[in-house]
Amino acid sequence: MKYCNIISIIGLSNAGKSYLFNKLLNEKISLTNKKIQFTRKLIFKSFIINKDKYLLIDTPGYILNPKYKLHYIMINLIKYSINISNFIIYVAINNDIKNNKYFLKKNIIIKEKKNILIIYNNKKEKKINKFYLNFFKKNRIIILNKSQINNSLYINKIFTLIKKVNNNISKFKINYNKNFIIKDIIRYYIYNFYNKEIPYCTDILVNKILKDENKVYIEIIIYIEKLSQLKILIGKKGNKINKLSSFSRFKIKKMLNIKSLYLNIKFKIIKWKNNKYNLKSLGY
Repeated sequence: MKYCNIISIIGLSNAGKSYLFNKLLNEKISLTNKKIQFTRKLIFKSFIINKDKYLLIDTPGYILNPKYKLHYIMINLIKYSINISNFIIYVAINNDIKNNKYFLKKNIIIKEKKNILIIYNNKKEKKINKFYLNFFKKNRIIILNKSQINNSLYINKIFTLIKKVNNNISKFKINYNKNFIIKDIIRYYIYNFYNKEIPYCTDILVNKILKDENKVYIEIIIYIEKLSQLKILIGKKGNKINKLSSFSRFKIKKMLNIKSLYLNIKFKIIKWKNNKYNLKSLGY
């Protein structure tokens, strides 16, 4: 597949990258969550402007203090996304200059790309730190708040800064399938229904998808790291896991256009975040 521009949206965790990704595409492709580190993989979506084909990439948030092999994999995905892109949209929170400085200086490669800085600024201040002005071209800095990003005028302003570049990349493979959708839906509800360490210590393996004339059968395995986490996931008399199953089943049916679905949830207790073999089996 050939693209006029491959555009990566990058930045620190919980900066609003996935929210912007969805707004630029005008559809909800990336699931969003207020908790950090929800996006763990690259999410790709192609779109067309004036007959030219573009590829937009949503990336995990950069982790400043990585602890596990999972974190290093996520950082490498960000670097890969930067390397294959010829246009970068960097998203920053205006008052978080220290951490953004660290990321941008460490990933100096983005200076060689065409880039836009999107600053989310809920206080509606127009002062921009000198570091940003020096790092990015002044005419490529856009200050937005949440109400503005919902305005098509500001979306158009972003696209006017993205100029066609003759840097076609062929045979680019996008790995985005049903398993990915199912996994992200269940993780989305885990992030919504559970607190503390549970969202960050769980991941999903789609073990089976079977179909017959009347029903789709999906078996998933929730990876956790401690027995105590299993008890929290299940909840008193199974109330938590029943809620997770019910909401996930409804959303999967809607997203994949399934009329009847049986969702079987199993568990595996293992130190998966720091084990390369388990991470590989989970699709990392």
